[in-house]
Amino acid sequence: MWNSGVKVNDFINDIRNETDIAIDISENYYIQWINECQQLLYSAIIREKKTINGVLNEFSAKTDYSNYNNLIYISPDKIAEKTGTTGDTVRFDDIYTIDFTDAKNMTTQLMRATPYNGRLFSNCYFPNDLPDENFTVVLSIDKNRTINPPYNSTVKIVYYIRPAMVTSSNLDTQYIMLPVEWLEMIRSYVRGQAYETANEDTIAAKWLNNYNALLESFKQWILSLEPKMGM
Repeated sequence: MWNSGVKVNDFINDIRNETDIAIDISENYYIQWINECQQLLYSAIIREKKTINGVLNEFSAKTDYSNYNNLIYISPDKIAEKTGTTGDTVRFDDIYTIDFTDAKNMTTQLMRATPYNGRLFSNCYFPNDLPDENFTVVLSIDKNRTINPPYNSTVKIVYYIRPAMVTSSNLDTQYIMLPVEWLEMIRSYVRGQAYETANEDTIAAKWLNNYNALLESFKQWILSLEPKMGM
């Protein structure tokens, strides 16, 4: 994950000082725009992967052995402990792959499924469907797989990382989490949103067009960083 070295508070103050806007725009708007831009860039374009692994009981918060398959509910708090909470909470949509290794040392890459199919079919994972409980993901494991005792089974989760959300309480400690050479991209996005909020549509369009142009260049730059076959 990149770190520009520019604190969010300084970033917002710089934007406020350089934009010629008559109305006072709340700090919360700037926080929202920064989060929109950063979260989208990491989720849709950067897509940097990270791996966490450990024994099953280090992840599970709840188990259900009464279903067709063994259901193992993975806690976001347990995942946060494993990730070191350096980024935002891992969501279901952030998950790239999950590998499950049972007590007989047989490893299976679990298939992504809907809650309905996940409860019917084994060796897959699906989003939490319990409305009153907070779980990141549910693993559905074949009853014939040996998972007890749980510390004999292991899980490896590969997921896409995202920066921690900016809030009013972490402005002085949180940084803009983009390469420093691409700061103008997020500056253009925030300027455009600010001018649009102030009903300065012409100036807003100028900065948002600049953002879109830089975004296309950023996509190509990200592609250039991916490893090529034979290199």
